[in-house]
Amino acid sequence: MRSPGEPYDLAKAGTEGICLPPLGDSLIALLRLKTDVSILDLGRLGVRWIAGADVKLRDRITMLTTVPKYTATHKEAVRLLTVLPRSAGFLWPSKQTGEDGAYVFFEPPVCAADFETIKTLALESSAGLALIDRALAKAGMHRIDADALAEDLDPELPPDLEDQEL
Repeated sequence: MRSPGEPYDLAKAGTEGICLPPLGDSLIALLRLKTDVSILDLGRLGVRWIAGADVKLRDRITMLTTVPKYTATHKEAVRLLTVLPRSAGFLWPSKQTGEDGAYVFFEPPVCAADFETIKTLALESSAGLALIDRALAKAGMHRIDADALAEDLDPELPPDLEDQEL
């Protein structure tokens, strides 16, 4: 449990709970590419192949795939796709789990029509919440409901106005 005023520390993720925002009509989909495409691997071996002996370039590519905002990553991706036009997208290690791959495709050359939807699942369904729970568990976290979050945050919230004498 956090102390009042202490920020959530993802380094202590095993003890933290995550409260999901309302999921509404959000879906997760299993997609399949309809045709074979070339993917540029930006994992450790792929980056070594691209950068060769250029350590600065290797470090830059690695940094661009591990940042919280991807604005610079997208700019660099456009440049890489220009230099390596046979590539349709990228693969790099997921920073959330460290085990899975994150795939990114750009239009052009790939567009929505190039994908076939195999299955969709509402995230608010029991199966969807189970997927969320498994993903959180990989990162050492667990899901909590809004009431549990409110109880956790209560000591650091200001008192209600109606509880105060004016």
